[in-house]
Amino acid sequence: MFESLNIYHSNWWRKEYTFIAVIFFFLLSKFWMRALRIGTRWTRFILLWMQGSAAVGTVMFFMSVASIRHYEIGFFENVYRDDIFFQRLWV
Repeated sequence: MFESLNIYHSNWWRKEYTFIAVIFFFLLSKFWMRALRIGTRWTRFILLWMQGSAAVGTVMFFMSVASIRHYEIGFFENVYRDDIFFQRLWV
């Protein structure tokens, strides 16, 4: 829809990639639901880690946007790129 309205144009991403990714993630979600129903310790640990990582990542993003905190490592000239790079390594 966005491409037909000339709002968005993809440079390298193709629609076939999206189709393949959606099929893959549907299969992955079926596998994950079966693993959760079995309920091993590792499954619960991974689920808790994923939930915690998502929560911390969201809080860190909002803190970065609100200019409350920045990680300035010096890999990039732009402080926001530097912050996002380090945040992904941290979380």
